[in-house]
Amino acid sequence: VPRAQSASTWFEYALPDTVLAPEGSATRYALYAQKQPGTRGHPLTVEVVLPAGARVLSADPAPAAVENGVVRWLLVLDVDRQVQVVFAR
Repeated sequence: VPRAQSASTWFEYALPDTVLAPEGSATRYALYAQKQPGTRGHPLTVEVVLPAGARVLSADPAPAAVENGVVRWLLVLDVDRQVQVVFAR
């Protein structure tokens, strides 16, 4: 990207079940996003699509929205960030 310009991109991928951590009758998913050294804060949107019929038990930090099985965070990647959601199927 040329200096003083910006570009947006997005990634979409399906994770194997092995990244989900069972917690009793619930499941935890966590994502850690690292800020690139020497950069300023960039907007970061994280969306986690839950399995059909799942309900959110907790999320940290508080998400911007939880609707139709999608948990969405709107963050600024000015430091390393972690999001996590605990859900029941």
